[in-house]
Amino acid sequence: MAGLAPIVLPLVAFVLAAVPVPPPATPHRPVPGASQANLAPSLTLPRAAMSALRSLGGRIAGREVRIVLVADTLFEPGQARLRAGAADVLERVAIVARALPDDAMTLAAHADAAGSESAMIALTVRQGRAVADWLQARGRIGQRWLAVRALGASQPIAAETRADGAPDLAGRRRNRRVEVLLRQR
Repeated sequence: MAGLAPIVLPLVAFVLAAVPVPPPATPHRPVPGASQANLAPSLTLPRAAMSALRSLGGRIAGREVRIVLVADTLFEPGQARLRAGAADVLERVAIVARALPDDAMTLAAHADAAGSESAMIALTVRQGRAVADWLQARGRIGQRWLAVRALGASQPIAAETRADGAPDLAGRRRNRRVEVLLRQR
């Protein structure tokens, strides 16, 4: 057997060198074909901001925070003046926003289709501006990139009439909303 060692060992070494060995998989390695944006880690928020976000029914999706506020909790229907109880809701929005000071904020105000398109656009301009003004003045979010979009009734999320043709008041209520989007710049 000792006489075979000089022949077998080089042969084994040759065979092992010829077999490709894949590199070990690492968690940092990008998935082929996946964009790097899809692999970005999710946002992390301090405990108080996460609690505020949960209480508002908001969610984190990748590098964005989205909060949908029912307009009826902020305004009387058809009005743009903030209700007294709106301060509590907007303060919780401000807690989340202050935790992300470098993120851009978009406020998208929506209405139901119970009036003319021009009236609904005008109303959502005033409602979006009222929320933005409160957040900047009382919510202490500072001077940041903030955009207000008045969308009127152009993007409903619920039907406003039932199958029998009667108004669906719950659907109209869901369509009256202000969406808050915080997005990394």
